[in-house]
Amino acid sequence: MQGANLIFRSNIPRKAGLSSSAALEVVTALAIAELNSLKIEPVKMARLCQQAENNFV
Repeated sequence: MQGANLIFRSNIPRKAGLSSSAALEVVTALAIAELNSLKIEPVKMARLCQQAENNFV
């Protein structure tokens, strides 16, 4: 898998309770999957992102 330098920009205030961290996890996972030509089923992607949220955020 290749690495990537990613920059994210948002106008959602930190800790605003708007699931901004979950959105960031999903968009990052989608970008990495696309960059590496990985095909991940949507439900599996959601579960992977949920695990990341629970374990790292």
